[in-house]
Amino acid sequence: MELSGIGWADGALSFVSWMLGLAGAALVEGWRLLVELQSKYPQILSMQTLFGTIGTGVGIWKWWETREARLFRHFEQMIEGQEAQLVRARSDILDLVASLRDCSPMPSIC
Repeated sequence: MELSGIGWADGALSFVSWMLGLAGAALVEGWRLLVELQSKYPQILSMQTLFGTIGTGVGIWKWWETREARLFRHFEQMIEGQEAQLVRARSDILDLVASLRDCSPMPSIC
């Protein structure tokens, strides 16, 4: 199937090719800056710096994961508490409706 005659396909393909070109240019420029930085300051990209950066990244990731788990547990406990309150409120409303049903139509008699 030939997509060159379809307007939206032409637009989508030109957008994808533009994005790929942009990403490639950014990658090449980033690599060039990294090589320039390494030649200017060789101690910046040493093994110690690399392992420190990786360790910091893993630490931040674990902190974020623990934070999300704690927030999720708190959310579950909050939902359980509200569910218990809703069950109690529902039973109170049902009791009220049942007592009103047993009541006579005249409000002063109840």
